[in-house]
Amino acid sequence: MRQVSPVFVGRGPELSKLRSLLAAAAGGEPAVVVVGGDAGIGKSRLVEEFVRPLLDPEQAPGPSAEGGERPADVRVLIGGCAELGDEGVAYAPFVAALRQLLRDCPSAFGDSNGVRRRELSWLLPELSEGMSAEASAPARMERHVEGLPAVARAGEISARGRLFDAVLGLLEDLGSDETLLLVLEDLHWADRSTRDLLGFLARSLRESQVLIAATYRTDDLHRGHPLRPFLAEADRIRGVHRIDLGPLTTGESAEQLASIYGRTGRDLPPGFAEEVFARAEGNPFFTEELACAVTEGTGGMPADVGGFALSDTLRDLLLIKVEQLPEPTQRMLRLLSAALPPVDHRFLLLVTGTTDDELNELIRPAFQAHILVPGEGPTSYRFRHALLREAVHNELLPGEHSALHRRYAELLEAEPSLVAAEMREVELAHHWYSARDYPRAYDAALKAAETADARYAYAEEHQMLERALDLWDQVPEPGLDYARLLYKTACAAHLAGDPHRALSLTDKALKRVDPAQEPELAALLHHLRSRDHHVLGRGDGMADIWAALDLVDGESSPQVRVQITNSASFIKMLTSDDIDAALRFAEETALLADKIDSDLYRIAAAITKGTVLAGQVSLGTHEEGLANLRQAIIDALGYGDPGIIGRGYINLCSALETLDRHQEAVQVARAGLAELKRRGVRLRIAESMLWTNMAESLMALGRWDEAVAALNSSLDVDPPGIHGSSTHEYLADLAMLRGDHDTARAELALGARTPSRGFEHQYALPGIRREIEKAVWLTRSITEARTAFQAFLDKPQFLGDERYAWRVLTAMAMAEADHAETTRAAARTAAARADTAASAVVAALAERAG
Repeated sequence: MRQVSPVFVGRGPELSKLRSLLAAAAGGEPAVVVVGGDAGIGKSRLVEEFVRPLLDPEQAPGPSAEGGERPADVRVLIGGCAELGDEGVAYAPFVAALRQLLRDCPSAFGDSNGVRRRELSWLLPELSEGMSAEASAPARMERHVEGLPAVARAGEISARGRLFDAVLGLLEDLGSDETLLLVLEDLHWADRSTRDLLGFLARSLRESQVLIAATYRTDDLHRGHPLRPFLAEADRIRGVHRIDLGPLTTGESAEQLASIYGRTGRDLPPGFAEEVFARAEGNPFFTEELACAVTEGTGGMPADVGGFALSDTLRDLLLIKVEQLPEPTQRMLRLLSAALPPVDHRFLLLVTGTTDDELNELIRPAFQAHILVPGEGPTSYRFRHALLREAVHNELLPGEHSALHRRYAELLEAEPSLVAAEMREVELAHHWYSARDYPRAYDAALKAAETADARYAYAEEHQMLERALDLWDQVPEPGLDYARLLYKTACAAHLAGDPHRALSLTDKALKRVDPAQEPELAALLHHLRSRDHHVLGRGDGMADIWAALDLVDGESSPQVRVQITNSASFIKMLTSDDIDAALRFAEETALLADKIDSDLYRIAAAITKGTVLAGQVSLGTHEEGLANLRQAIIDALGYGDPGIIGRGYINLCSALETLDRHQEAVQVARAGLAELKRRGVRLRIAESMLWTNMAESLMALGRWDEAVAALNSSLDVDPPGIHGSSTHEYLADLAMLRGDHDTARAELALGARTPSRGFEHQYALPGIRREIEKAVWLTRSITEARTAFQAFLDKPQFLGDERYAWRVLTAMAMAEADHAETTRAAARTAAARADTAASAVVAALAERAG
C-alpha cells in the first residue's frame, strides 16, 4: 500500500487557476495568490503539483495536460515560515528563498560592493563576505546614544524601505528575463516583517513577470490572529487573488483511496470509502492516515468495515503509525519534535550522541512509515506534516520538554554553526525560554532583539524586548536598568507602528527616571512621547518637546538635542503658528548636524528652512526659500536616502503651489515621482503626497480630468491613514465643483474614516473649507457654514497660513453671498405672493360689494 495517493485528486479548477496566473505573469501581469484551507486539506500538495513540471527540464513549454499554457524559463524559489511566528524569526521565508537563489545564481545579487548586495546583506549575512568596509556601512547616521536607540532614527524607516526596495528590485530584475515563481509556505506562522514585506510586494510589483504563491491554514486563524487583518487588506489590493480549498467530495475521496491501494474503487470493501469519508470529512491527509490505520495483512488491503477500531480523536489517529515504530525511533521523534524544522543531520548526531550508522538506523523506520521526509537542506529532515510534529511534541512530559529545550540551547551555544546565522539568536531565545532558564532566556531575548533591529525587523525586535521586560525581575543581574529597557522597547513599538503601546511604555519609564540624574534618557522619552502623540493626532506634541529641550543642550548632548530640534522645527513648520521658532530650530539643527557630521539632519534642516521661507510671500523670502529647497533636493540626491529625497520634492511642489506657480508644481511632482521610480523605490506616503499635490495644482489649472487621474494614482499606492483620507477629500472637492453631489458625499464619507490632525494647517484648513462648502452645496445650511468658520476664527494662527487661509475666507464669503441672494430671492417671492394675495382679496371684496 502506498503512503500517499499517487494520483492528484479533485483540484483541477484550482490547479488551472494557478497555471493561468503564471501564464499571465509571464505576459507581464504580476500577481500574488494566497491559497488557504484547513490543515491537511492539500495546500502543499496543490503547490507541489503546480511546481513539479516547472522544475522538470524535460517538460517542454506549451499547453499543459490540465489545460493552460506553461511558460518557458520559469525560476522557482521556495521558502517556508518558521513555527515561531511573531516570536522573532524575521523574514524567514524570504531568507530561505533568497538563500536558494544565492546557491543557484550568485550573480543575481550584483557585484560584491553594490548597493543592492549591501542592502540584502541584512537578510543574508553571507552576502557581505568579500564586501569592502566602505560598501558594507549603510548610509545612515549613528543609531545609538550611549547604548540607547535614537528614537528619531533619522532615515531608519527609509532604511527599512531601502531593504524592501532591494527585494522588490531583485524580484523585478529576475522577472525581466524569465518568469519568477516565489512560493511562501505556511503564512499562518509568518512573522510581522514577512507580512509587511509581502504586502509591500503585492502593492508594488508592476509590469514584471512575477507570481508569488503563498499558503496558510485557515483553522489556525483565531479571532485575534495577525494574519486576519493582513488578508483583509490584501483583498483590497489589485492583483491579489485567493484560492480557498474545501474538502473533497465522496467520489473524490473514494478515488484517492483507490489510488492509495493501487486498486479501483470497485475493489475496496463495501462501505469502506463511505466510512472513511464520514470520518475524514473529505480531508485528504486524514484520509491517508485513516487508510494506513486500518490496513492489515501482507496484501495491504483495508480491514473489513465491521472491524474498524478507529480513534475518535485526531491526535490518537496521527500517533497510530508512530506507536508502531521501534521504541528508539519513537524517542528520536520526540526529540526531533522539540527542534525547529528542518533539522540538520549533524545537529541530530550531536544531540543524540550516536554515530552516522546508528542515527540512520533510528531514522530509517520513520522514513519508511512516511512520518519523516527530507527537509529543504540537502541533509535535513522534517515531519511530513506539521500536525504529526504537533501530535508527537504534545506527548512530551513537562520535565522531558524542558530538558530537551535546555539540551538544544546548550548545543547551539557550543556549536553556533548548526543553524543559519539569522536564526541563531531567535532559536536560543526560544529554547532557553522553553527550558524555563529565565536569566539565559532574558540575555538571549536581548541578543535576538539586536539581531532583529539590525535587519529593520522592528516588530520582531519589539516582541523580544517585551519578553525581556517580562523576565527582567526574574534575573539577578539584568545588566540594564528597567527604565532604559522600557525606552528601548517603546522605541521598537514606535518603529513597529504601535504608538499606543509606545506611549504606555514611555509613561511608565518617565515615572521611573529622575531627570536630574539622567537628563538624556528623560529628554529622549519626552521626545518619543511627542512623536507618538503626533502620530495619533493628539495634538502637536510641543509640550513634550519643550520639556526635552530644557533637559539637554547642544554642547554636552548634541546627538540627543539634534533629534529634538529637528522635530521642533518640523512641528512649527506644520502648524505655522511661530515661524520665527521654526527657523530658529531649523538653524540650530543645521549647526548640530555639522557638529556631529550628519548629512541627513543637515538636509532635513535645509528642507524645513526652505519650506518656511518659501511660504512667507508677504515678507519677500519666497525666492530664497525656493532656492534652499532646490539645493536641498540636490544634496538629498547625492546622499541617496529615498525618504529625504521624497520629502524634498513634496515640499518644493507644495511651496510652488502656495505661490500659485501651478504648472511648475506639476512639473516638480512629476520629477519627484520619476526619481523615486528610477531608484526602484515604492514609498507609499511620499508617492501619495506627490500625486495629491500634483492634483491640487491641476485643479487650480482647471485640468480636472488629469486631477482625477492623479488622485486615482494616489489611491493605487494604497496610502495609509490620513494620506488616503486626504486623497478622498480632494476627489470630493472635484465632485462638488462638477455638481456631482452623490459622489461628493461618498468621497467625504471615505475621507472621514481617519481622524484629521487638526493642529496641522495643511489638513485643518482644507477641512474647514470643505465643511463650509458642504454646508453650502450639500446641506444648504448657513448655520453649519458659520459654525465651521467660527473654528477658523477661534485660532488666530490660522491667518498666518497664506496658502490655505484665503481659501477658507473665500469659501465663507461665497457662502454668505449665496445665503444673502437666497434670502433676497425669498423676500421677493414672499412680496410677490403677498401682492397676489392682496389683489385676490380686493377682487373678492369688489365682487361681493357688486
